[in-house]
Amino acid sequence: MSTVDFKGRRAIVTGGGRGLGRSYALELARRGAAVVVSDRPGTAAEPSAADAVVQEIVDAGGQAVASYGDLTTPEGGAEIVQAALDAFGGIDVVVNNAGFLRPGEFHDLSGDDFDAMLGVHLLGAVNVCRAAIVHMREQGYGRIVNTASNAGTFGMPAMANYCAAKAGVLGLTRALSIEGEPFGIKANAILPNASTTISQGTPIPGDQAAQGGSRAYKEQLADRFSPEMVTPLTLFLASEDCPVTGEFYSALAGRFARVFIGVADGWGGETEEAPSIEDVADHFDAIRDLDGYVLPTSVVDEYRIVAEKLTA
Repeated sequence: MSTVDFKGRRAIVTGGGRGLGRSYALELARRGAAVVVSDRPGTAAEPSAADAVVQEIVDAGGQAVASYGDLTTPEGGAEIVQAALDAFGGIDVVVNNAGFLRPGEFHDLSGDDFDAMLGVHLLGAVNVCRAAIVHMREQGYGRIVNTASNAGTFGMPAMANYCAAKAGVLGLTRALSIEGEPFGIKANAILPNASTTISQGTPIPGDQAAQGGSRAYKEQLADRFSPEMVTPLTLFLASEDCPVTGEFYSALAGRFARVFIGVADGWGGETEEAPSIEDVADHFDAIRDLDGYVLPTSVVDEYRIVAEKLTA
């Protein structure tokens, strides 16, 4: 069995001061990476959590620096990447992990509730990647792991703002994978479940039956929700050994699995005439049938699939 290491690699972990991010940063450093631990700035009364992780890495003989750049702005994203350039001379790995929760039923969520969530989860990834990918393209190598969520993929009550932001991360990851592939850049997404700072003590309103069911299942799996249960898959996707790009992976209670978006075989296209609404109604079961689904690798690929089917 080969050993996965990050010797000589320079990595950024956003939200690296606690929870999943801390686990990622420590393991990256343990396996040889020089790490920028990105997190919010501290105060005189409470130092940044990033500083404690950096100290932990340095005390263990590793290399790390902290960055407090505001990743919700382009300037802050560039500042985080510049920290890697200044300290380590380059950037090879970006793990976009920063996030928080602001739950509420959809009709109660304000515009600011959506702006804040999109700003950190989606634009935070955009801003760091946009600054980093320039250097990755120049060197012909890069690994990007974005943090999505099963909530953004499958839905969750009282979390519409979070779900929307995380669904956007999936689209961003696909786009980065397509544009980055000619330059040796691979981008994938992790859908992690763990007991972390943002998930603990955050009451989620709404359908109590649905939330109660979720809590009951999580209690059954309580011993399997540590950040360390997610870290192996995340870091494999961040490694040189990773063989895939543009893919999504669930990490839940020690079970790792691919999550995918496919298109069913569908119905229609036998003639060039537009079908009627009644035609759609009559064939709706066929439209919904999942048999023969495919996984397009891009919009162009879906065009190809349909063109080949209808002109065969």
